[in-house]
Amino acid sequence: MGWNAGVSFLDHLMTVLDFSAFDAVWYWVLLALLWSHWTQTTLGVPLAMIRRAQMGDKAALADLAQLCDIHARDLRGLTAQLGAVMVTGVGVILGFLAALGFVYQSPLAQSVFFLVMPAVGVGYFRSRLAQRWPMVAPQDQVATLLRHRRRVQLFGACLIFFTAIWGVFFLQQIPLSPL
Repeated sequence: MGWNAGVSFLDHLMTVLDFSAFDAVWYWVLLALLWSHWTQTTLGVPLAMIRRAQMGDKAALADLAQLCDIHARDLRGLTAQLGAVMVTGVGVILGFLAALGFVYQSPLAQSVFFLVMPAVGVGYFRSRLAQRWPMVAPQDQVATLLRHRRRVQLFGACLIFFTAIWGVFFLQQIPLSPL
C-alpha cells in the first residue's frame, strides 16, 4: 500500500476526470455553468425578481432597485479603487494564456483562455452598466436590466459557438490513437 497507492489513485482520478482541453466533458460542463451563472444574475439581481418586477410586483420592483443600487455602487467603488490594477492583471493573464496557448500550442492554455476571456467581456458589460445605473430612470430599470441580460446572452452565444468551432478544429488536429 503506502506511497504507490496514493499515486495510483491520483492517476486513476486524472484519467476519469480527464483535464485535457476541449475533448473533456468537464470543460464543457464548466463552460455551461459559467454562462448560466452570468446570464441568471444582472447586477446582482436574479432573473426571477426581474420578471416579477416586469409583471408589476411593487415589492419586487423596490427590491430590484435596492439590489441594483447596492451592487452598482459596490462595483463603481471597486472599479475606482482597483480598476487599473485589475485591467493590468487581467491583461497580463490573458496575454500569458494567449501566448502559451496559441504561440506555443498548449491546448490547456487555449481552453483556459476561452474560459477567462469571456469573463472579461461580461465584467466590462457589468462595469458599464454600473457606471450608467445612477442615470437610469426608475421606470426604465427593468428594461435596462433585461437589455443587459440579452446583450450578455448574445455575447455568450457567439463565444460558445466560436469556442465549439475552435474545439472541433483543435480535435481534428489530434492524431487518432492506434488502439
